[in-house]
Amino acid sequence: MICDLSDWHLPAATKGYNKSSKPPYKTTDSNLPDQTFQIKVAVDPVLGRMTFPSGASPNAVCVDFAYGFSGDMGGGPYDRSDSIRALRTLDGEQAFLDKIQWRAGVSQTLPSAPNIFSTLSDAVDAWNLQPANTIGSIAILDSRKYVENLIGAHHVEIPAGSQLLIYSADLPSGLALESAVPRNQRAHIRGNISVEGTAGSAATPGELILNGLLIEGDLKVLVGHLGSLRVEHCTLAPGHGGLTANGGNDELVVRVERTICGAVNLPASVKQLRVNESIVDGDSGAAIQAPGALADLQASTFFGNVHSKMLESGNSIFMEKVSAQLRQAGCVRFCFLPDDSITARRYRCQPDLALQDVKEPAAQEAIRLRIKPSFTSNAYGQSGYAQLKLTVPSEITSGADDGAEMGAFYFLKQPQREANLRASLDEYLRFSLEAGIFYTT
Repeated sequence: MICDLSDWHLPAATKGYNKSSKPPYKTTDSNLPDQTFQIKVAVDPVLGRMTFPSGASPNAVCVDFAYGFSGDMGGGPYDRSDSIRALRTLDGEQAFLDKIQWRAGVSQTLPSAPNIFSTLSDAVDAWNLQPANTIGSIAILDSRKYVENLIGAHHVEIPAGSQLLIYSADLPSGLALESAVPRNQRAHIRGNISVEGTAGSAATPGELILNGLLIEGDLKVLVGHLGSLRVEHCTLAPGHGGLTANGGNDELVVRVERTICGAVNLPASVKQLRVNESIVDGDSGAAIQAPGALADLQASTFFGNVHSKMLESGNSIFMEKVSAQLRQAGCVRFCFLPDDSITARRYRCQPDLALQDVKEPAAQEAIRLRIKPSFTSNAYGQSGYAQLKLTVPSEITSGADDGAEMGAFYFLKQPQREANLRASLDEYLRFSLEAGIFYTT
């Protein structure tokens, strides 16, 4: 039964319909008898509520849903095959997928089988028994919620020379784990994840790769010797967690790619941070604190202050002050950032570019107000989160180095797509007709 549950009322156990009833059961066939249907559940799709008839005792409630977003970013069930195929071994010479030696799957729906676990913790415990120089993968094979913490005795260990990929994937019925494909599923991990690099100081440190996950908790690198942490096509839910690292890990490279991420906090020992085509949201705090890092921040949107040792950036939007300790090196290109930011040289950034020939203070302030980006929504979880409004001026919406928009959705190339569409419409539109572009999102 679809109904208004603003008062959380319980539905009747049955509901009758006849030929004079309102839809959905209505007919003009006078020979059709009246019908009585059993009501198993009442659903309010507006408020997101459901209730069960009195006396019903469901063992569990499983809800499947989907919502739109501006692009293929964050933990989602879209096809992520290209990102997995692009992974390389630690020496960079071979494809990661071709060298996997150990595989495990995790599912709450598939029957038990060798190397198929019902919890992520069990799969991680099995991985932690593997020797150094092992390349492995853990495929989470459904979109269920996993309420568990990978910390303490169950934290992820990455030995010397090892690589581990944890990713959401779909496994066609009856096939082996080698056939898992990174699409159609997006696992939700509700809990904290810790990873420790256990390589000795003289050994080659290993790598952890996360792909296609929604993590509602903290992702933390423990004291140790980890070489690389890749977070690709994931969501580290802003306001519910973020990415942090403890001391040590002086060879650690943190990479954030096509990800929605909470605050990133790295100690001075971490020397490299790379963010590309992502949203980093400090949730009213700092977005990035990386005082020892060379920060390479490309085509991304940052809500909150950004602080690093040195900064290279292009095609990005910084909504709060940016500061870099070393300003003799690095460059900021085709970005929006507050004009009181402290960075190395800037090239064609806003509002600097618009202000360069304006001397009158009131005119300067008017330009700052006009050019400042605004978004369909600033709230994580909304479908228009971090999407530029249609009213944002062209200095931002086509201000990137190739004429695309600045920020996290640079990869959509929307100005180019719109220009191509308008050119085609002008060429092929019938005489006396007019055409316009209507945005669906």
